[in-house]
Amino acid sequence: MEQLEQLATKRLGRTFLYFASIHSTNTYLKEQGAQLPDGTAVVAGHQYAGRGRQGKAWQSSEEALALSVLLKGVPPYLMQMLPILFGIGARRALSLLCGREILLKWPNDLLLGEKKIAGILCESAGFGEDALAVCGIGVNLLQEPSFFAELPYGSSLWVECGVRVSPAVAGGAILTAFEQVLEEFAAGGFSPLREEYAACCINLGREVRVVTPAGEQTGFAYGIGEDGCLLVKAPAGELAIRSGEASVRGVYGYV
Repeated sequence: MEQLEQLATKRLGRTFLYFASIHSTNTYLKEQGAQLPDGTAVVAGHQYAGRGRQGKAWQSSEEALALSVLLKGVPPYLMQMLPILFGIGARRALSLLCGREILLKWPNDLLLGEKKIAGILCESAGFGEDALAVCGIGVNLLQEPSFFAELPYGSSLWVECGVRVSPAVAGGAILTAFEQVLEEFAAGGFSPLREEYAACCINLGREVRVVTPAGEQTGFAYGIGEDGCLLVKAPAGELAIRSGEASVRGVYGYV
């Protein structure tokens, strides 16, 4: 891949690196970010030590998109919102590419129906003015049904929509939409985006199981807070779950 296609950004992806094989695009940018320009994007043809949320392993192939983007000088209030904002941008881009409404499983798994097609991991490094963030996404694009024989809750755009989207096109579209979301957030905060996120959050109106290091609770997910947290009514009281603090699972099935 020589470049990202359908890229219409001022900042994100204007410096672009492609690796046929790499341990992890997120790890590369965390290690090399201080020497790279803000907005640098990295794509891997094969990623053999990728990670998802909660430290889960994620390996990619050429049928998937493995993309990470570098953000420098990120203030703390923006850092905690990045998983939500990147999820909104990725959802906008992929919904347009496949012609179907994609939903979000809080905080930032992307679903078609109840099949996971993409996951996001945002990480930070450094402090103060040297703080940087890395937002990574893995998208299942072209895999055949046999690929998911042992992954009952996973699928690809090709399987679900019958459209063949290349990693170059998906990457360019996602970065373009993400930059737009960042600009909207900078101009008006989260409030204008909160309604959009809540409307496509598949957890809302369902029972969920909140899994934390301290234990598990079952409750009813009813809203999204002003900081992007998931609001849950549980027997012990109301909970405000923030990204990175817990894993939220459906009582039945994947969501």
